[in-house]
Amino acid sequence: MLLNNKISYESTGSIAIEMAMLLPIFILFMFGILDFGYFFTQHQLADRSVQTISTAVANNPSSRELTELVRDHRDMMLFGANTGTLCAQSYSTPQQAQTSRCTGNTFSVGAPTPGATEYYVALSSNIERKTLTGFFDENLPPIQSFNVVRVDVGLRSMIDQLTNELSNIRSTLANSENRLTTRISALETDVGNARNAPKWGGSYQEYPDGGCRVPNPKTGTCSCDSGTSRNFLSEFMGGGNAQGFYCDFDKDRQARGACGYIAYQCF
Repeated sequence: MLLNNKISYESTGSIAIEMAMLLPIFILFMFGILDFGYFFTQHQLADRSVQTISTAVANNPSSRELTELVRDHRDMMLFGANTGTLCAQSYSTPQQAQTSRCTGNTFSVGAPTPGATEYYVALSSNIERKTLTGFFDENLPPIQSFNVVRVDVGLRSMIDQLTNELSNIRSTLANSENRLTTRISALETDVGNARNAPKWGGSYQEYPDGGCRVPNPKTGTCSCDSGTSRNFLSEFMGGGNAQGFYCDFDKDRQARGACGYIAYQCF
């Protein structure tokens, strides 16, 4: 019984000693995983910020969106109580841009000299906090990223001009489309009104005895076009006979013009 208790105490003591020896190594290993993961994440953030802003500077260094983009990336770099800088500076030659480093949060991407046809912008980012715990800061390289962007002022001006011309063309096309739509709508209204309007079947004049005085141009006779019926329009009373309008044409056919006529219109 005493022997078994002795063995149990010795086993428990050895486990405690082993745990005391291995636990610091395990903790250090876990901190190492966290710190190295944090370091590589921050390095990618610095590289991505420089590359993204480099593209924006090359496309349009005077755009309003560039200012907002720089602010957003600075906020990301400072997330988590980081201390870092994101800066840009313009130079006349690529040699000056390659050998110079801007400091702080200076951000100047305009032409360094008036009238320059091209210039170069050096962009750099720096994140001072490398790890979460700080145990491995001395053994890790600085978190920095650097790039030089060539800005072609002539090309930029040509692109701006083409953009303005394209905008004007779009505006002209939009106005033409609106006018065309209005004209089509008016034509459709006219067609609808024409379809709903009564059919015009022409007009003609005839003598009271039924003789044709002026034939209908649509039919060539004193009759209405198909699908329409005649309506009384007016009458002319002649004075060449005592009976007036109802003169006897069989006795006096030469006097038809004086005996009058009736005009009809067809709908």
